[in-house]
Amino acid sequence: QSFKILKPIERFIYSKYDAIVAISEGVSLFFKSYLGNKYQFFVINNGVNVKNIRQCEIIGREQLNLSSQAKLIVQIGRFYPQKDQKTLIKALALLPDDFYVLFVGDGPLLDEYQKLAQYYNLSKRILFLSVREDAISILKASDIVVMSSHFEGFGLAAVEGMAAGKPVIASDVDGLREVVKDAGILFSPGDYQQLAQIIKQLTSDRTEYNRIAHLCINRAKAYDISAMVMSYEHIYKDIYKL
Repeated sequence: QSFKILKPIERFIYSKYDAIVAISEGVSLFFKSYLGNKYQFFVINNGVNVKNIRQCEIIGREQLNLSSQAKLIVQIGRFYPQKDQKTLIKALALLPDDFYVLFVGDGPLLDEYQKLAQYYNLSKRILFLSVREDAISILKASDIVVMSSHFEGFGLAAVEGMAAGKPVIASDVDGLREVVKDAGILFSPGDYQQLAQIIKQLTSDRTEYNRIAHLCINRAKAYDISAMVMSYEHIYKDIYKL
Protein backbone atom coordinates (compact mmCIF):
# COMPACT_ATOMS: atom_id res chain seq x y z
CA GLN A 1 0.00 0.00 0.00
CA SER A 2 3.00 2.32 0.27
CA PHE A 3 3.19 2.40 -3.55
CA LYS A 4 0.09 4.41 -4.50
CA ILE A 5 0.72 3.86 -8.20
CA LEU A 6 -0.27 0.20 -7.67
CA LYS A 7 -3.68 0.99 -6.18
CA PRO A 8 -5.58 0.67 -9.53
CA ILE A 9 -4.00 -2.74 -10.06
CA GLU A 10 -4.99 -3.83 -6.54
CA ARG A 11 -8.55 -2.62 -7.05
CA PHE A 12 -8.78 -4.58 -10.28
CA ILE A 13 -7.46 -7.76 -8.66
CA TYR A 14 -9.72 -7.50 -5.60
CA SER A 15 -12.74 -6.89 -7.84
CA LYS A 16 -12.35 -10.43 -9.21
CA TYR A 17 -12.90 -12.11 -5.84
CA ASP A 18 -16.26 -13.40 -4.63
CA ALA A 19 -15.24 -12.76 -1.02
CA ILE A 20 -12.41 -11.04 0.81
CA VAL A 21 -11.63 -12.10 4.38
CA ALA A 22 -10.03 -9.76 6.91
CA ILE A 23 -8.58 -11.19 10.11
CA SER A 24 -9.96 -8.31 12.24
CA GLU A 25 -12.33 -5.37 12.11
CA GLY A 26 -9.31 -3.07 12.04
CA VAL A 27 -7.92 -4.74 8.93
CA SER A 28 -11.36 -4.66 7.29
CA LEU A 29 -11.76 -0.94 7.97
CA PHE A 30 -8.29 -0.22 6.63
CA PHE A 31 -8.88 -2.02 3.34
CA LYS A 32 -12.33 -0.48 2.94
CA SER A 33 -10.82 2.98 3.29
CA TYR A 34 -7.97 2.02 0.96
CA LEU A 35 -9.94 0.21 -1.73
CA GLY A 36 -13.44 1.62 -1.31
CA ASN A 37 -16.70 0.20 0.05
CA LYS A 38 -17.85 -1.65 -3.06
CA TYR A 39 -15.87 -4.78 -2.15
CA GLN A 40 -17.39 -7.65 -0.19
CA PHE A 41 -15.45 -8.03 3.05
CA PHE A 42 -15.96 -10.65 5.75
CA VAL A 43 -14.24 -10.57 9.14
CA ILE A 44 -12.99 -13.93 10.40
CA ASN A 45 -10.59 -13.75 13.31
CA ASN A 46 -7.62 -16.06 13.40
CA GLY A 47 -8.10 -18.98 15.75
CA VAL A 48 -6.07 -21.01 18.20
CA ASN A 49 -6.60 -24.53 19.49
CA VAL A 50 -7.67 -23.57 23.00
CA LYS A 51 -7.87 -27.18 24.19
CA ASN A 52 -4.32 -27.99 23.07
CA ILE A 53 -2.97 -24.84 24.71
CA ARG A 54 -4.74 -25.61 27.98
CA GLN A 55 -3.31 -29.14 27.95
CA CYS A 56 0.22 -28.11 26.96
CA GLU A 57 2.93 -28.85 29.53
CA ILE A 58 4.50 -25.99 31.47
CA ILE A 59 8.24 -25.55 31.09
CA GLY A 60 10.07 -25.76 34.40
CA ARG A 61 11.70 -22.62 35.77
CA GLU A 62 14.88 -24.63 36.32
CA GLN A 63 15.09 -25.23 32.56
CA LEU A 64 15.31 -21.48 32.15
CA ASN A 65 17.77 -21.12 35.07
CA LEU A 66 15.24 -19.04 36.97
CA SER A 67 14.10 -19.10 40.57
CA SER A 68 10.63 -20.41 41.36
CA GLN A 69 10.02 -17.04 43.04
CA ALA A 70 10.78 -15.01 39.92
CA LYS A 71 7.90 -13.09 38.36
CA LEU A 72 7.94 -13.80 34.64
CA ILE A 73 6.71 -11.50 31.89
CA VAL A 74 6.65 -13.02 28.41
CA GLN A 75 6.41 -11.36 25.02
CA ILE A 76 6.32 -13.37 21.79
CA GLY A 77 7.07 -11.58 18.54
CA ARG A 78 9.63 -10.72 15.91
CA PHE A 79 12.19 -8.04 16.70
CA TYR A 80 10.76 -5.48 14.29
CA PRO A 81 9.85 -1.82 14.97
CA GLN A 82 6.16 -2.77 14.94
CA LYS A 83 6.48 -4.95 18.05
CA ASP A 84 8.17 -2.28 20.18
CA GLN A 85 9.96 -4.54 22.68
CA LYS A 86 11.80 -1.39 23.74
CA THR A 87 8.78 -0.25 25.77
CA LEU A 88 8.76 -3.47 27.80
CA ILE A 89 12.52 -3.25 28.40
CA LYS A 90 12.14 0.29 29.73
CA ALA A 91 9.19 -0.79 31.89
CA LEU A 92 11.26 -3.60 33.40
CA ALA A 93 13.84 -1.03 34.51
CA LEU A 94 11.13 0.43 36.78
CA LEU A 95 10.18 -2.92 38.32
CA PRO A 96 11.74 -4.71 41.32
CA ASP A 97 14.62 -7.12 40.81
CA ASP A 98 12.44 -10.23 41.07
CA PHE A 99 10.74 -9.39 37.76
CA TYR A 100 12.13 -10.99 34.61
CA VAL A 101 11.25 -10.66 30.93
CA LEU A 102 11.38 -13.51 28.44
CA PHE A 103 11.44 -12.51 24.78
CA VAL A 104 10.59 -15.27 22.31
CA GLY A 105 11.45 -14.40 18.71
CA ASP A 106 14.15 -13.20 16.37
CA GLY A 107 14.65 -10.32 13.97
CA PRO A 108 16.85 -7.44 12.81
CA LEU A 109 16.46 -5.38 16.01
CA LEU A 110 17.60 -8.16 18.34
CA ASP A 111 21.17 -6.83 18.71
CA GLU A 112 19.90 -3.30 19.35
CA TYR A 113 17.57 -4.46 22.12
CA GLN A 114 20.24 -6.64 23.69
CA LYS A 115 22.43 -3.54 23.91
CA LEU A 116 19.49 -1.60 25.37
CA ALA A 117 19.14 -4.27 28.05
CA GLN A 118 22.84 -3.84 28.86
CA TYR A 119 22.39 -0.05 29.01
CA TYR A 120 19.69 -0.44 31.68
CA ASN A 121 21.72 -3.13 33.53
CA LEU A 122 19.00 -5.67 32.79
CA SER A 123 21.02 -8.35 31.01
CA LYS A 124 20.53 -10.80 33.90
CA ARG A 125 16.78 -10.11 34.04
CA ILE A 126 16.01 -10.40 30.33
CA LEU A 127 16.20 -13.71 28.49
CA PHE A 128 16.35 -13.48 24.71
CA LEU A 129 15.15 -16.98 23.81
CA SER A 130 15.09 -16.66 20.01
CA VAL A 131 12.52 -18.76 18.12
CA ARG A 132 11.21 -21.65 20.21
CA GLU A 133 9.08 -24.65 19.38
CA ASP A 134 7.94 -24.71 23.02
CA ALA A 135 6.66 -21.11 23.01
CA ILE A 136 3.28 -22.18 24.43
CA SER A 137 5.01 -23.99 27.32
CA ILE A 138 6.89 -20.76 28.05
CA LEU A 139 3.64 -18.77 27.96
CA LYS A 140 2.16 -21.17 30.49
CA ALA A 141 5.17 -20.72 32.78
CA SER A 142 4.75 -16.95 32.77
CA ASP A 143 2.88 -14.73 35.20
CA ILE A 144 1.91 -12.05 32.67
CA VAL A 145 1.87 -11.82 28.88
CA VAL A 146 2.63 -8.42 27.34
CA MET A 147 2.19 -7.18 23.78
CA SER A 148 3.51 -3.64 23.35
CA SER A 149 3.06 -3.38 19.57
CA HIS A 150 2.58 -0.11 17.72
CA PHE A 151 0.01 -1.88 15.52
CA GLU A 152 -1.29 -5.38 14.87
CA GLY A 153 -3.49 -6.93 12.24
CA PHE A 154 -4.95 -9.21 14.89
CA GLY A 155 -2.68 -10.19 17.78
CA LEU A 156 -2.56 -13.99 17.79
CA ALA A 157 0.03 -14.08 20.58
CA ALA A 158 -2.41 -12.21 22.83
CA VAL A 159 -5.06 -14.89 22.24
CA GLU A 160 -2.49 -17.61 22.94
CA GLY A 161 -1.59 -15.90 26.20
CA MET A 162 -5.25 -15.74 27.19
CA ALA A 163 -5.79 -19.39 26.29
CA ALA A 164 -2.78 -20.23 28.47
CA GLY A 165 -4.70 -18.72 31.39
CA LYS A 166 -2.53 -15.63 31.81
CA PRO A 167 -3.51 -11.97 32.21
CA VAL A 168 -2.66 -10.15 29.00
CA ILE A 169 -1.52 -6.54 28.95
CA ALA A 170 -1.47 -4.93 25.50
CA SER A 171 -1.05 -1.56 23.86
CA ASP A 172 -4.29 0.16 22.98
CA VAL A 173 -4.06 -0.15 19.19
CA ASP A 174 -6.24 -1.62 16.44
CA GLY A 175 -6.09 -5.38 16.33
CA LEU A 176 -5.03 -5.74 19.96
CA ARG A 177 -7.85 -3.56 21.27
CA GLU A 178 -10.38 -5.84 19.61
CA VAL A 179 -8.95 -8.90 21.29
CA VAL A 180 -8.00 -7.57 24.72
CA LYS A 181 -10.54 -4.87 25.67
CA ASP A 182 -12.81 -5.80 28.60
CA ALA A 183 -10.79 -8.93 29.29
CA GLY A 184 -7.09 -8.07 29.64
CA ILE A 185 -5.66 -4.62 30.29
CA LEU A 186 -4.79 -1.95 27.71
CA PHE A 187 -2.15 0.76 28.05
CA SER A 188 -1.18 3.75 25.92
CA PRO A 189 1.28 2.72 23.17
CA GLY A 190 4.87 3.43 24.16
CA ASP A 191 4.00 4.48 27.72
CA TYR A 192 6.48 2.32 29.63
CA GLN A 193 5.72 4.03 32.94
CA GLN A 194 2.03 3.16 32.69
CA LEU A 195 2.93 -0.38 31.68
CA ALA A 196 5.22 -0.79 34.69
CA GLN A 197 2.51 0.56 37.02
CA ILE A 198 -0.09 -1.86 35.63
CA ILE A 199 2.29 -4.79 36.11
CA LYS A 200 3.02 -3.75 39.71
CA GLN A 201 -0.64 -3.37 40.59
CA LEU A 202 -1.65 -6.62 38.96
CA THR A 203 1.03 -8.73 40.66
CA SER A 204 0.40 -7.16 44.07
CA ASP A 205 -3.35 -7.90 44.07
CA ARG A 206 -3.98 -11.64 43.76
CA THR A 207 -7.77 -11.20 43.62
CA GLU A 208 -7.53 -8.78 40.69
CA TYR A 209 -4.90 -10.95 39.04
CA ASN A 210 -7.20 -13.98 39.18
CA ARG A 211 -10.16 -11.95 37.94
CA ILE A 212 -8.27 -10.73 34.86
CA ALA A 213 -6.88 -14.21 34.19
CA HIS A 214 -10.40 -15.66 34.32
CA LEU A 215 -11.72 -13.01 31.91
CA CYS A 216 -8.84 -13.76 29.54
CA ILE A 217 -9.54 -17.49 29.58
CA ASN A 218 -13.18 -16.87 28.68
CA ARG A 219 -12.23 -14.40 25.94
CA ALA A 220 -9.89 -16.95 24.35
CA LYS A 221 -12.79 -19.35 23.88
CA ALA A 222 -14.34 -16.89 21.41
CA TYR A 223 -11.23 -17.30 19.24
CA ASP A 224 -11.11 -21.08 19.25
CA ILE A 225 -10.06 -22.51 15.90
CA SER A 226 -13.38 -24.34 15.58
CA ALA A 227 -15.19 -20.99 15.29
CA MET A 228 -12.75 -19.86 12.59
CA VAL A 229 -13.26 -23.09 10.60
CA MET A 230 -17.03 -22.81 10.84
CA SER A 231 -16.97 -19.24 9.55
CA TYR A 232 -14.86 -20.20 6.54
CA GLU A 233 -17.17 -23.12 5.82
CA HIS A 234 -20.14 -20.75 5.71
CA ILE A 235 -18.37 -18.53 3.18
CA TYR A 236 -17.37 -21.48 1.00
CA LYS A 237 -20.94 -22.78 0.98
CA ASP A 238 -22.36 -19.36 0.09
CA ILE A 239 -19.89 -18.96 -2.78
CA TYR A 240 -20.64 -22.48 -4.00
CA LYS A 241 -24.32 -21.53 -4.34
CA LEU A 242 -23.52 -18.54 -6.55
